[in-house]
Amino acid sequence: MTFNLKGSTPQISFRKASVRILGVPGITTLPIVRTKFDLSIWDGAAVTSSFVSDWTSVSTKGFELEMDIEPTTLIVDPENLQALISLLSTLRSTASHTITLRGHASVDLALSVPLAALGVPIHLDLKTIPVLGAAVSTDMNLQGLNNFGGVARGLLDSVSAIEKVGASAGLVRFKIVLHNPASVTIQLGKIKFQVWTSSAKTDLLGIATYEEFNAVPGENIADTVLEADSAAKLGEFFPVKTGFSLTFTGYDGSSDHPIAVGVMSSIEFIVEF
Repeated sequence: MTFNLKGSTPQISFRKASVRILGVPGITTLPIVRTKFDLSIWDGAAVTSSFVSDWTSVSTKGFELEMDIEPTTLIVDPENLQALISLLSTLRSTASHTITLRGHASVDLALSVPLAALGVPIHLDLKTIPVLGAAVSTDMNLQGLNNFGGVARGLLDSVSAIEKVGASAGLVRFKIVLHNPASVTIQLGKIKFQVWTSSAKTDLLGIATYEEFNAVPGENIADTVLEADSAAKLGEFFPVKTGFSLTFTGYDGSSDHPIAVGVMSSIEFIVEF
């Protein structure tokens, strides 16, 4: 599952999603060839958002449908915004979480008859029958990002020389590796973090910016620009000497996007060099 929150219109997509249809009026078997969905995403008792998919081909096993759903608009009503932020924050900070998809599906059923009795080992396709309003309710247990395990790795060979900015400020560029153990991708665009010299968070070093925060499952290499009011203070840490770490935290200025800032403002992890 992918949540793309980078633009003004959020999107959602699925790969190999498994969805259960509760029933099709008058149908006891499901020779479904394609389907489209009108579904709401529930987090417990709260509706967070909804989406309407395009038609997509499916594979079936009983009443379970497996399919890919291409990126489609994630509809977020104002009254559900905080529920969506809460859901995404939970997926970002925990190891696993269960959501529920509820709504309706339109399906095309392939009607065919076996001709084996006539000595022909094939099925004869007669026609495709559209069926509207099949009820859908399915739980999805999702692996969460778990705050990237709380630790990221700074790549020593990626650290630039300190660049002076104005009279006394400075910046340094480097890459960090974040491990996303999740089955969920969260794309947020530009994200900023406060960077502290220790886990005590009493001494702010500067602000780190990721131009493109795109947390896919597995390892993610993030280009980072760390800006500080004091180039001299940056010089206490860079060029990098191995064996030190910095603490990255989200804050109210982490993003201009209302969903992204809600999701990332409370994150905390350590970057080890």
